[in-house]
Amino acid sequence: MKNIADIITGSRIVFSIALLFITPFSPMFYVLYAVAGLTDMIDGTVARQTNTVSAFGAKHDAIAKFIFVAACLMKLLPLTLSFIELKYSAIVVCVAATFAAIQEGHYIRVGREKQ
Repeated sequence: MKNIADIITGSRIVFSIALLFITPFSPMFYVLYAVAGLTDMIDGTVARQTNTVSAFGAKHDAIAKFIFVAACLMKLLPLTLSFIELKYSAIVVCVAATFAAIQEGHYIRVGREKQ
């Protein structure tokens, strides 16, 4: 049987790529965004509960997370450019990404997964 947590993580990649072809802020965009976000929250829990935590799964999760964030950024950043200059919106994005990277690095350093 395949690792269900890896399937959940892989589905986030599919949902993230699909976001690129959907109109931002449409009902389908919200559905795909919510489902992709949900897969990000539950894949680690499923892996722990099914005792299938693996280095491959952790790398797969990081790749899926990157694709999700990149897809959202590609769809949403152009929309903000109509009312916020790029240099200001880029500061917000960079601060948020830096915080997320520091948090993930902390979890890796202390040897625990996100809660």
